[in-house]
Amino acid sequence: MDKQIKVKNIPTEVKIQKPENASLDDRFNPRNRIYVRAVTGLHQLLRQRIGFVGMLAFMLLPWINFKGQQAVLFDLVGQKFNIFGLTLWPQDLTILAFILMLAAFALFLVTTFYGRV
Repeated sequence: MDKQIKVKNIPTEVKIQKPENASLDDRFNPRNRIYVRAVTGLHQLLRQRIGFVGMLAFMLLPWINFKGQQAVLFDLVGQKFNIFGLTLWPQDLTILAFILMLAAFALFLVTTFYGRV
């Protein structure tokens, strides 16, 4: 227990980057705002692609047919939910709640192990 941890000195000064053509008396930026740097890299690319696929699935899922019916249909007037051939009625709310709890726990499990890599 007599080993010491090496201390790293981290500077507290932050360099603010401005565009090259920005001047102090810029009439389009009178408050001298901070410009945010563009984020690039593998994780940003994955985030954008997964978001695009998710939005595409969200928009196209109602038009997909499954066994002659709409793949995902929430019929509020008829009080039934069709999810890929599985028809859930209001009395099946416990099944739907169980499925949603499993999905939530799966989400928690994945974010626990792979959340902030």
